Amino acid sequence: SAKLLCWKSDAIKKSMCTLSTPDLNLDAVQLFKNLTSFMGDRSSSKLPIEHVLKVLRQLKDAPSELQDEFYCQIAKQTHQNPSPLSTEKGWQMMLICLATFAPSEALLPALMAYCVLNVNSAVPNRIMLLWHCIGLKRAKDLVRGQKFLP
Repeated sequence: SAKLLCWKSDAIKKSMCTLSTPDLNLDAVQLFKNLTSFMGDRSSSKLPIEHVLKVLRQLKDAPSELQDEFYCQIAKQTHQNPSPLSTEKGWQMMLICLATFAPSEALLPALMAYCVLNVNSAVPNRIMLLWHCIGLKRAKDLVRGQKFLP
């Protein structure tokens, strides 16, 4: 449903994507809590950076399906979010994640399309995000020795 892809104020009860194990589903729910706490959509006694560090520790060596789940969660929380500050924090988390781990080949086209459709030239971080997405794709292609189109 279209609501699945739109911002929501309350926590998710299960992952957005189908994950291979129940433990990954629990991880996805926890990641969403950290994301919404970092974005200011959920109250927390922790500093925002603590939520970022928890996310990075959880995802840096995680299966790509969980990393992709988190990219989907960020897209969800930045889409039709009524708060400009929360939205900007979501884009910051996207940049942090993109700098740390790449989306899967399967997710990359959809994530790039999301970035293109939602980039706002008035917000430099979003322009940087778009170019970072494109740069990741080019870097992966070059590593594999494949030719790519700009």
